Order: sequence, then structure tokens, then C-alpha cells
Amino acid sequence: VLEDRAAQLMNSSIITRGKIDELSRDYWKIRTAYFNYKPYQSPKITTRIMGFDKMLARLENNLEASNKDKIKKIRSLYEEFRSAYENKDEYAVMNLLSEDWDSGDGTSPGDLEENLRNMFSVYDSIDCVISNLNVTRQPDQRFTVNYEIKITGRIFETGITREEKSSVSEEIVFENKQPRIHKTLQGVFWYRH
Repeated sequence: VLEDRAAQLMNSSIITRGKIDELSRDYWKIRTAYFNYKPYQSPKITTRIMGFDKMLARLENNLEASNKDKIKKIRSLYEEFRSAYENKDEYAVMNLLSEDWDSGDGTSPGDLEENLRNMFSVYDSIDCVISNLNVTRQPDQRFTVNYEIKITGRIFETGITREEKSSVSEEIVFENKQPRIHKTLQGVFWYRH
């Protein structure tokens, strides 16, 4: 039964720490019971049990590779975000949010879209600098991203420059294998009125 569960997990597109830990706990219970009870030991079963160690190691490696790939995609998401912001492309920015995006300050997706549209039409140029980007995997297939953002808008005709800085914390989910900003937990990535 454990081998079947492990094989299913190996073939799954979603390998989680929780699933591997659960499988490992069950395996160690069986392994300990088996090696503590000598009358039922056989070379064939011993070989299968020892082979399971290798299968768990492969699952760990697959999880690690999956995490690295997802973190790379998340970093690319924020590069796309920066580029869309500087290109004043509200639709591209909004496309990087999940369908049920939520903000810690009560801003709705409609409010955000309107805010971006207004900001992008008022300023002749916008610089967006994202720094100290830190990605942390959560146990439930989500990621938390923390970063500093500095938005500088310029109106050339009047010489007005406005700069806004914020420390942002966001929750990232994967939709159709692509990262999306699911929640802005803290801070803002848009000008406040």
C-alpha cells in the first residue's frame, strides 16, 4: 500500500511536504515494527523496505526541484510586474493577480484597476523598483513573498515627481501552473490618495 501511495505521489504534479511527511511517518512505523519482530522477516520484504528508502529520497529531490522551479517562476512574475508597471499597462498588471485577489486594506480589484488607470494616465513616466525580494514556501502549496517597492512618477510639463515606498507582503498561488498574486497581506504597490 505504501509503495502504491509513493508511486502515485511520484506521478503527481503536486508533491507537498505534508504528503511526504505523512508517507514517511507511515513507512517508519511499518519499518520499525517489521525489524523489531524477527519471525516475520524475509529477504524479499527486507529488500522492498530498503527500496522504499530510495523512493522517499527521490520524492524529496522532486519536491526540492519543484520548489526551485516555482520560486524561479515567482521571481519572473515580479519582473513582469515591474515591467508592466513601468510600461503603464494596467491590464498586464491586473493579469498578474489571481481572479479572487484580495488586499489587506480593503481595496477591491475594481478599485485597484481604477487607481492604476488614473495613475498611469496622470504620470508621463513611472519607475518601479522592487528590492529585497524574499520567497517562502508555505505548507499548503502557497508562497509568501516579501519585498520593498519604490514607485516614482513624473509629470514632465510641471516638473512634479512623486515617490512612494512600501514594504509589501503577498501570498502567491499557482493557477494553471503560473504564479499569481492572491493576496496583498501588507503594504501597497499602488499610490494611495
